[in-house]
Amino acid sequence: MNIPLDEKIAQIVEKNIRILVVDDEPKIVRVLKRLLKELAYDIDYFESSLQAKEAVKQAEYSLILSDNMMPDLSGLDLLRFAQQLYPECQRLLLTGATESNQAIKAFNDGVINRFIPKPWDNKELMEYINEALDKHRAIKHKEIETYIKDKTIDIQSKKYSQAVNELRQTQTQLELQKVQTVSGQISIPKEIQNLSFMIVEQNESVRDTIVETLKSVGVKYCVAEPDPQKALDYMARVYPIEVVLSNLGMSPMDGITLLQAIRDRNDIQPKPYFIVLTTHERRHTIEKAMESKVDGYVIKPFKIETLIEQLKHTVVKSGKSITAKPSEVKRRKNHFLIAGSDYEMCSAISNILSAAGIERISITHTGKAALYIMKEKRVDVVFYYSGLDDPVWRNLSDKFLADQIKLRNMKLVVTSFSKIKPDEQLSHRLDLPVSFLCKPFTKDNVFLSINQLIPGVRLSDYNFAKD
Repeated sequence: MNIPLDEKIAQIVEKNIRILVVDDEPKIVRVLKRLLKELAYDIDYFESSLQAKEAVKQAEYSLILSDNMMPDLSGLDLLRFAQQLYPECQRLLLTGATESNQAIKAFNDGVINRFIPKPWDNKELMEYINEALDKHRAIKHKEIETYIKDKTIDIQSKKYSQAVNELRQTQTQLELQKVQTVSGQISIPKEIQNLSFMIVEQNESVRDTIVETLKSVGVKYCVAEPDPQKALDYMARVYPIEVVLSNLGMSPMDGITLLQAIRDRNDIQPKPYFIVLTTHERRHTIEKAMESKVDGYVIKPFKIETLIEQLKHTVVKSGKSITAKPSEVKRRKNHFLIAGSDYEMCSAISNILSAAGIERISITHTGKAALYIMKEKRVDVVFYYSGLDDPVWRNLSDKFLADQIKLRNMKLVVTSFSKIKPDEQLSHRLDLPVSFLCKPFTKDNVFLSINQLIPGVRLSDYNFAKD
């Protein structure tokens, strides 16, 4: 059975009604306890105004009934304090005959809601209390009702915005997917095709569609990353990105924060063009991006032609020519040794190194052979499987020292199925740099591990085909 909203609110208000009564005369407190016992609410009684003040600090009261003339703290001062904390609390003051002028002034100033001369009439006092509670109920009811309405409007607004956003995301996908079927009809300058792109977008479908569309029109190097922080690490350690297409509304790092991070990091060179993708046409959103000096923006849904024109405009505005800026291809002369009993693992790493133009690669599946190679030849980087169970391979640092293997230029990469702590002997006794390589064995992961050993080495230093 559905309960009407007004009834639900009334139940909430009634459940939270709480009353405070304070008088420094114990006899009067006992009288008030007997009088108010018919009220089914939480009622706190105090004979000390200071204790009553502490209670007001700890809890919200619906009504306070207080004597005025009390030692330490007067009733008026107590009610004035309660008013500051909870203006909607109803404040009733019990006064003597000589205090009427003071009480009238307090009433006119809004400090109290009513003053009740002593001695009081029990029936009248209960009427005043019930009247004050009714007023409190009305105030709280309105307050909760307004909150619920505002919250409902806010939720509906968010749902509407989300629906509009999803619709525009879908429209973007459809527009870009059209291009993939007629990509030969789209004219895109070769200079733009040679630029390296990074798509930072948390919507997986849109992200993948943008990547596939760019590749379909001839862009040679395009990667995607939903996590802005990982995108930063990629640009710094794996490949120099020339164009970042970033969604504006991301969490916890939005597009503008990502742009600022790129500009602040010295290890990201060259600085890429930064184009914002947004579904928000509201002026203040675009102005925020422009104030951050983004290189351009594209509003979803967009066509690939719109993006290409924005790229052309961005480069012309910057005063630079559109040229491929990645580092010159270099064939590293380092000698790589792959040691492990897992043939598939060794083959995967070897293929990645070979594809990078590395010519000096040795593979061995036993510790004895690995130690022989390291003794007879200079080895720069060793990939070895941490699970290699070989008697000769155990106590590796002792073997290195005993066989007088030249270690000055050697670097180690520990391959494993999960991250483990490096061999204490390797990292301390031999003073060798160690990094980790975990599955999957991709070119990005392989060169991330190498980068930890040889700072500054990135994928662009090798002749990978930009597929």
